[in-house]
Amino acid sequence: MSKSHKELIISFMKAVVLQLQATDDSQLESLLTGKAQLEFKITHVAKEPADKRKDELPEGFEKNAVEKLHGFSTRDEGERYLEQLCRTKEDLLRIARYLDLPAQKKEPIKQIKDKLIESTIGFRVRSAAVQGTSREPS
Repeated sequence: MSKSHKELIISFMKAVVLQLQATDDSQLESLLTGKAQLEFKITHVAKEPADKRKDELPEGFEKNAVEKLHGFSTRDEGERYLEQLCRTKEDLLRIARYLDLPAQKKEPIKQIKDKLIESTIGFRVRSAAVQGTSREPS
């Protein structure tokens, strides 16, 4: 038997032992008396890349992001903030969904950012410009 086969069998047996250790006494008794069977099922588990899990933003970050965006007075400030906060398109889409904005995965990142900025900052800047109190150059 090759070393890799031996290692696979050892790993498998360790997994069996761990499962048996996790059973309670009544389950083990049922196995030993033949009232129950131990079955194995092979399933493939898709793992997320480790770097994706580390970069994932916490649940509820959307509310904080929107509050912060509402506080900015220029589009540039908002754009810089989104650049720092959102590492992926999915992060931007989460904020867009929170704001009930129509945004799709197939849209370019720039377009999604523009929608977010327009809905949180842009309307105020435009309104101020119309009123003659513009803080941002056109």
